[in-house]
Amino acid sequence: MELPVAYTLIKYETVDNIREVAIQHARDGAVEGTLIWALHQTNATGHLGQAWICNDEDLHCTIVLRPEFPSEKHPELLLVSAVSMAHALATHLSAMTALNFVWPNDLAIADHKIASLWIDCDTETKTPWLNITISVNLMNAPADISIGAMSIREAEGQTELSVTTLLETYARQFIKQINNWSERGMDYIVKQWKIREDGNGKERTVHLSNEELTGKQQNITLNGEIELELYDGSMKLIPLGKYINDVSKKPI
Repeated sequence: MELPVAYTLIKYETVDNIREVAIQHARDGAVEGTLIWALHQTNATGHLGQAWICNDEDLHCTIVLRPEFPSEKHPELLLVSAVSMAHALATHLSAMTALNFVWPNDLAIADHKIASLWIDCDTETKTPWLNITISVNLMNAPADISIGAMSIREAEGQTELSVTTLLETYARQFIKQINNWSERGMDYIVKQWKIREDGNGKERTVHLSNEELTGKQQNITLNGEIELELYDGSMKLIPLGKYINDVSKKPI
């Protein structure tokens, strides 16, 4: 494993839930750049606590950050991380593979989910932390979920891309893209997102903690918000912050 020196790798063969493990590491003082990698999860969860089906040979990892930037900017790291993984995957996929983003935390190929990201954070402690977790369907894809899923192997017909190689490439890309975000602003990241964004004009259902909104996606703003035209003709602007799980208030 060849990682940039900014990372400290912690590898697990099996965990119950990588997000819970990473949260405990963050609470226990894990330094910024701690990279937690689990080969297998037995009880993974999504951003609303629903079951996330995991398979061996796929990528499940969390990066621990100690943010010094304002907490209102934390949600922007969802798009930063997604752009990082898209660049990492594009390095290894064939040029014709239709890799795109689904706001705010999914990557898809041909309208089938291949990866999801989650943020957990605590801003009310003396040493704030922010964890970014991603799971990628590299070799396998679950069949029993509410939307279509696909693996990289299925999309490519076959693949020689290994979990180790993908993790190394993602780790390097994350440093590059978070530096771009810090130096060039969120609008730069959103412009990168829009290159692979394929949702405008399509029907979208956005699942929030206390409501579900369905409408036609009209735009992704330069702040990373989604603009939906609801069935009653009204417009709804949904901020990225709706997807933050502040564990100081709502433990996972």
